[in-house]
Order: sequence, then structure tokens, then C-alpha cells
Amino acid sequence: MPPFEISVAAGGARVRRSGTEWAIEVDPGLGDAAITPLLAAALAYVASQGGGRARHWGPAQGSPAASMGFRADRHLHQMRLTLPVGIPYDLATRPFVVGQDEQQWLAVNNRAFSWHPEQAGWTLEDLLIRQAEGWYDSAGFLLHESDGTIDGFCWTKVHHHHEPPLGEIYVIAIDPGAQGVGLGRALILAGLDHLHEAGMEWGMLHVEDTNTAALALYRRLGFEIDHTEVNYVIDVSPP
Repeated sequence: MPPFEISVAAGGARVRRSGTEWAIEVDPGLGDAAITPLLAAALAYVASQGGGRARHWGPAQGSPAASMGFRADRHLHQMRLTLPVGIPYDLATRPFVVGQDEQQWLAVNNRAFSWHPEQAGWTLEDLLIRQAEGWYDSAGFLLHESDGTIDGFCWTKVHHHHEPPLGEIYVIAIDPGAQGVGLGRALILAGLDHLHEAGMEWGMLHVEDTNTAALALYRRLGFEIDHTEVNYVIDVSPP
């Protein structure tokens, strides 16, 4: 079954299904008193649709999900640094071209993230859903090519409504056949430079706490952990 999104409950719980898994998104700024009934409404909707495994990102401490039967499954650090970075690099990139690059990009993404619970197995529909979001900008979707073939990318995202505004390294990956030559480091720097040129004074990314190699690289570039988010999971039975 293809992924889809639906809003449930007044005030905004967004539910997205991919196969038998569900992602529940709730605005963390609403506060626990509002988040708890929204999560409950989302879980009731999942149950009504046959159930499955539901996931929800929340704070490491004090999340209402922890008292609703969810269990902590993954820990994700949000890391930040001030821009510009000022580290030199030598790498040519170009923006993503809609209508041209989709299939090549999907192939690279799915090879690079074959292990990832959320980024693996993307379809064209998954990509189009993101490109339809208001934040999407092809100019910030940077591709690197070797001999005319995409072998790495750095997809950026700007959070204008955050205070301070944040420029995010949204997704970055190297084709497995092109790893080990420093391409990832250069792509990160290219993405951060793009974000600075777009007016951002802060850069941000997320990294799993188990990804020690990436954590070490990001720290060398100047990133520091701002806070940690938890992926809470619960198995929902049909009514």
C-alpha cells in the first residue's frame, strides 16, 4: 500500500502510513495537555485502519508518549553550529532538476539507506510528497555527479519560522560505491555554504546516537549537540 498522510483530531495530529508502519506527528509546541489527546486520537485512527506499528518523535524527557504505552526505540541528536563554517573544500554540485533526476536520485538514496527504518525503499510518491511541501526548494537540493551519474547529494531545508531561523542538512548520502574518498564531508560543507548564502546564521542536522563515525565527523566540523529526540514506538491492535 503506498504511503499517504491524513490529519486526525482537531488541532493537528498528522498520521502517515507506509506499509504496516505509521508515523504520528504532533506539534511539540502545543504542550502535554494538548498532545496527549491528539496522540490518543491518532492511535484510535490507526486501530480503526487495521492497526500496525506506530512511531512518534518526542523529547527524551517528559514526553506524554512514555505514559501512553509507547517505548523508546531510537535516540536522535539534533546538532547545531554557527554559519559560515569557513572550512575550504573543492566540490562541484548542481541543483536537483525536477522531471529529470528523480529515478537516479531514488536509486542512490535507496542504496545508501538500505538499512534505515525511514529513508529506505523510497518511491517516487515519497519524493513527490516532500517536494510538494512549502519548504521545498530545488536550489537547496544539491547533487554531485561523476561521469554524468549522481553519486552523492546534500538536501537542505530552511526553517524560517524557528527562532533563530535554522538551515538544516535534511538528508545527505553517498552512493556505497563512492564512499571512502571524503565526498560526504565536502557535501556537508557545500550544503552549509548554501544555507549561509540563503541568509541562515545557524546550521542544523540530526544524527542517530549509534552513528559514532558521523558524530565524530560532525564534531570536527564544529557541530555540537543541542538536544536529543526519541523515536517512541507502540504496536496497535485493531478494535
